[in-house]
Amino acid sequence: MILQIATLGLFDNERVIYASTKRKVDKLVVISTEKNRDEVEQMTRDFKKRRIPFGYVEVDPLKFKPVLAAVLDVVAAHPDYDVEFNVSCGTRIMAGAAHMAATVIGAPLIFIVNSDDGESYEMTTWGNPYEAILTAGRRKVLDTLANMGGKSNSVKDLAEESGFSRGMTTRHVNALFRAGYIVKNGSRPVSVEITDIGKIILRLKQLRKERGWGRRED
Repeated sequence: MILQIATLGLFDNERVIYASTKRKVDKLVVISTEKNRDEVEQMTRDFKKRRIPFGYVEVDPLKFKPVLAAVLDVVAAHPDYDVEFNVSCGTRIMAGAAHMAATVIGAPLIFIVNSDDGESYEMTTWGNPYEAILTAGRRKVLDTLANMGGKSNSVKDLAEESGFSRGMTTRHVNALFRAGYIVKNGSRPVSVEITDIGKIILRLKQLRKERGWGRRED
């Protein structure tokens, strides 16, 4: 079962309805403010008609820690659900708290933006934040791909260049794909290409090594 937690703002909250419908969630809980009360009442009626469980938590949109606590409390109250977060609306503090909660529990994030024609929406899903971590194995595969000119015509070729087994390379490729660091094209064989984000991540890794970012001195 999927629980979607969404932050509400003062404008364009149709994105919340769009995401919950598109994802076919089993329950929606919105993080709202007192300014959303009329809208929340309408949403409660609408979701009741759809027979989709709906809930809400009212917060002070300017207090980060209480908002984070409220979001995590919703998660704790739904132990049997797979949780995802829609952070397309709401204040920066509300969206930031939801983003932090997603990082804490390893849940995906959803972003809804206007399409190029301005008449509809487009949805982007960012997977489990833990998958964004560039482990030694993932980094080696990404480094290998960069050294191959940024593209490999098949996972088999990438495995041979990286020195990993084909099965191990496939697992790393899938994780890198979910993190948005590579794209996969075609089928049998699947070609693999590094993305702009993947290139930047490698640069940041090198800078971190050179400058000691993130090191702690006891």
